Amino acid sequence: MKSTAKGGIKPIEKLTTRKENSMDVIFIAGKSAVGKDTFFQNITDKKYNKIIPYTTRPKRSNEVDGVDYHFISDKTVLNHEDIAAMAQYHPAIGGTWTFIIDKKSFIEDKINVVIAPPSMIKTIQETMGVTGTIIYLYTFAHSRISRMLNRDTSSAAISESCRRYLADEKDFKEYYDRCNSKEFCNVLSEHEVYQYMCVTFTRHEVNNLMDIIYSTAKTEG
Repeated sequence: MKSTAKGGIKPIEKLTTRKENSMDVIFIAGKSAVGKDTFFQNITDKKYNKIIPYTTRPKRSNEVDGVDYHFISDKTVLNHEDIAAMAQYHPAIGGTWTFIIDKKSFIEDKINVVIAPPSMIKTIQETMGVTGTIIYLYTFAHSRISRMLNRDTSSAAISESCRRYLADEKDFKEYYDRCNSKEFCNVLSEHEVYQYMCVTFTRHEVNNLMDIIYSTAKTEG
């Protein structure tokens, strides 16, 4: 990410907003270890532009730079005018992890797909001037906790898993409430419209499901 700005990564008080435009964006949201990355990686249709975020979080052993994230140093210099959204977290082990979605990653004539939490989705909608379609991935709490613990069983990782679980309960409360009231159309769970839980999807199933959701959203829009 090129920049001419001075200084490293700092919290943003206010991002520049754009007027409403017709750019297509599909947001994938879900609590930790629900399967967002697996779902995202199985989107292979070329009409979808998959947005890869930047992060200062340490790379996991199974992650690939430029595929899962663009891994950057917390000293990386960024131009705030290029940032669509940024979030900072304080992990249980201490310090700060920054996650950034770059405006330049979006392509006007593609269906842009990005994984983001609710707070970043709202910011992207404001800064990019888009509404987009939100897909909320869902699975049982015990499944997510088991997946998190399977990644790393060190005491530090367990503490971080607990922090993330509790933070998710707060951050996704609005989505949970909206799902229960049937306001969300594109919820992948065993109880909602598409009758899917986020478990193991084949690549063909993921691409078909994306097409169904996108077509439905365009028709309703």
